[in-house]
Amino acid sequence: MTLAETAHLDGHFAHIPLSKDKAVKAFKEAIAAPDRHGILLARHNDKAIAHLYCVAAQHAFGTGALLATVQTFFVMPQYRNSLIGGRAAVGLMYGLRSWSKHRNVSEVLIHVTSDTDLRRTHKFFGHMGYRPIGGNFSLKLK
Repeated sequence: MTLAETAHLDGHFAHIPLSKDKAVKAFKEAIAAPDRHGILLARHNDKAIAHLYCVAAQHAFGTGALLATVQTFFVMPQYRNSLIGGRAAVGLMYGLRSWSKHRNVSEVLIHVTSDTDLRRTHKFFGHMGYRPIGGNFSLKLK
């Protein structure tokens, strides 16, 4: 759970208490339904240094098109500005593309809510062939 815990604490939603039980349950459900849930890991020296979690589903109101949505994409902070971290990130993106194609997904959506180095994040996704189609907005009420 170290990778997932670090991802949670490093992101925008770090103020929300992490439930390890809920996370384990979600991972077990994802593993049980690999046709709709993807968990991709990047490793270095037998240690997980990055992960990507995605879900394939139909559009809320449309039919006939399966969309993949990336729920989490995370590279450990100590690897982000390194060749190893860059390779891990690119490898996960190619893995996502392969995973999506094998499920006949017509479009991949990535919602960035990390609050971490957004300019660099946007540049990375642009280099990977993605284009912005909107944005994420937040209004904290508590």
